[in-house]
Amino acid sequence: MGIYSLPHINDTLFYINKEVKVTRVYALFGLVIVQYLNEHKEFCVDYHALSLKPDNTNSISLYLFEGENHEQYR
Repeated sequence: MGIYSLPHINDTLFYINKEVKVTRVYALFGLVIVQYLNEHKEFCVDYHALSLKPDNTNSISLYLFEGENHEQYR
């Protein structure tokens, strides 16, 4: 469900299930800087992680695989 070509600056896409706006593109590395539409914080993701539709797939937390002492890492 991901996109197959590099997005452009100001494209609005989905990162998992939230809408993001592309603010910078680093084509050489296949990375883009994105920003959630309702926040100012920017972060970097692989452009293959972006999609045209939200991904509402159910998932489980990786903390479940840590065993009994998982509380110390939170």
